[in-house]
Amino acid sequence: MARYRKIDVRIHGDEKFRRLTAPPPCGRYLWFFLLTTKRSTSIPGLFEAGEAALAEELEWSLEGFRKAFQELVDEGLAKADWKARVVWLPNAIKHNPPENPNVVKGWASHWDELPECALKNEAHEGLLSKLQGLGRGLVEPFVKGCRKGVANQEQEQEQEQEQEQDLGRDADAPPITPPIEPEPPTRRESLAPPPPPKSMRAPRRVKAGEHFAPEGWQPNPKHVDLAKQLGVRLETERLKFVSHEFREKRTDWDKAFTGWLTRASQYGTSSGGRGGPPPRIGEPGWRRQPDGGLDLNDYVHPSQRGAVNG
Repeated sequence: MARYRKIDVRIHGDEKFRRLTAPPPCGRYLWFFLLTTKRSTSIPGLFEAGEAALAEELEWSLEGFRKAFQELVDEGLAKADWKARVVWLPNAIKHNPPENPNVVKGWASHWDELPECALKNEAHEGLLSKLQGLGRGLVEPFVKGCRKGVANQEQEQEQEQEQEQDLGRDADAPPITPPIEPEPPTRRESLAPPPPPKSMRAPRRVKAGEHFAPEGWQPNPKHVDLAKQLGVRLETERLKFVSHEFREKRTDWDKAFTGWLTRASQYGTSSGGRGGPPPRIGEPGWRRQPDGGLDLNDYVHPSQRGAVNG
C-alpha cells in the first residue's frame, strides 16, 4: 500500500529554506520541485508556467533548466508547451489522486483558466484515462466540468452539423400512412407493404478523400465501461461513429471514439438512456436509424402490423 506525506507548497518561499545551499540544475530536484511548486493547481500535475520564470525561481540559468527539464521529458515524466506556457506531469495524479467526486468538480475553475493548446487536450485524455482506472464516480464530474478546447472544436462542429442534418431529414420524411380498413374476406386480397420511402438512401460508397472508421472496427472493453459511466447507449453511438465522414483521417480510431462518447454525454447526442429497442416508424419518438435498417413492420402503420405478420 502506498504511503504519502503532505508538503506545504509555501516551503519554497520559506526564509530558512531559501538560505540553504541551492542545488545545481538536475532532473531529480526539478521533478520534486514541479510536484510541489506553488504554481500547481488542484488538477494534479497541470499548471501554467513559463520556462524562464521557473528557471529564475530555481536560481538556475535558462540553459541549465532546459537541460534538466529534457531529462524529465526523456523519461516521460513531464511535457510542456512553452509558447502557451502549459506544463503537464502525466504521472502526478498517481502521487496525488482525487479523494472523491467533489474534488474533481473543483478542477473546473482551474481548467478554464489554462491556455487552450494541444497539450491541454492531451492532458484531458490522460486524466480521463487515469480517472477511469480509479473509478468511484470520478469520470462524470470531470467530463462535465473540464471540456476540451480549440483542438477538438472541428469534430464537435461536424457532429453538431450531422445532428442538424438528421433533424432536417426527419422533417422531410413522408407522412404516416393512415390505417387501412380491412376488406371483406371474399376479396382475399393480400396486404402487401408499400415500397420504402424515397428518402431512405442506400449505404454510401467511400470515395477518394473521404475518411471513415475502418471496416469491421468495434469498440473495446474500455469503451463499454465508459459508455456505462457516462450514461450513453454504446450501440447507438457506434453506428453514428462508423457512418460519420471525418474531414481528416484519424491515426487512432479507439482514441477518437473515446472522445466521441465524451462529447455525446456533454451535448446529449445519445438516445437519452431510454431503455428497450428504438421506436418504429409512426410511433412517438421515432428517428431514422444511422444504419438505415428496416423490417417489414416498419413500412405499415402500427395498427396493420398484425395483418402483415399473419
